Amino acid sequence: MLYERIMGPLPAEQRGELLREYGVLATALRCPADKWPADVNTFRAYWDGMIATLEVSDEARGIARGVL
Repeated sequence: MLYERIMGPLPAEQRGELLREYGVLATALRCPADKWPADVNTFRAYWDGMIATLEVSDEARGIARGVL
């Protein structure tokens, strides 16, 4: 999203490639490979669902204040 805000839209094929490349990072951070979305539309549905239900706790606010 950040890239697209600065540089403009990515072609669909590059979005898929980027998702696959980030899959390497995700598994390095212990996300099971079978849990990583297979395609951009699946990832977008997951992302939108998570954002819609996100709740920030007092503990998270405290950590953010310490970091920022």
